Amino acid sequence: MPNPIMRKLTPALDDETDMANYTARMGRRRRVMKEEVLTAGCTSSDSIAFIPGDTPRYGAGANIENHPQVTDLVPRRFRSIALVLALGFALGFVAELIGHYAEELSKFAPAVSAAQITTAFSNQLVSWTSAITLLLAACYARLIHMLRRHRVDDYRGRYRVWKTASLAAVVLSLNSVVGGHAVIARVLGHLTGWSLLPGNAGWWLAAS
Repeated sequence: MPNPIMRKLTPALDDETDMANYTARMGRRRRVMKEEVLTAGCTSSDSIAFIPGDTPRYGAGANIENHPQVTDLVPRRFRSIALVLALGFALGFVAELIGHYAEELSKFAPAVSAAQITTAFSNQLVSWTSAITLLLAACYARLIHMLRRHRVDDYRGRYRVWKTASLAAVVLSLNSVVGGHAVIARVLGHLTGWSLLPGNAGWWLAAS
């Protein structure tokens, strides 16, 4: 005998495409709810079994609910985010000042040239700051991905864009230290004969 609920839903579905979309949405909803139930069952305290004669080495204060979570360390307030941005601009400003006054600074250290000061305290400062910032952004995007994938109304799986953003941030963090974009830009400029900007910077700026 046909299901009475399906008889009520059938007139609202115009064609096979609507039926397929409805089936996909229901399947997505069931999978997410099943994962939630399994996760809750695995993390419950009733499922923890101790071996007879085994004494726990830690007290109740070591339980996870008594410690801050990783998400507690993520800045959410506007002033916290503004402080991070201001710190980044300040480091960039200091790096530019060191590079601009490298000749004057080299006079206080006769054994060190201006180029060495610029490389050590200007270029590498910007590179490592960018690498750390991008790694933090990758962790932030990963946390958002882990949260958004549990949405039951995300039928198209749009949460996957945060996984892509996390991987891209890791790659850009590596590139900020290695500097592979400049090498690729020179190769493209040599092959095509177009420099676009001085130092072939137009190739990696266009991609960015």
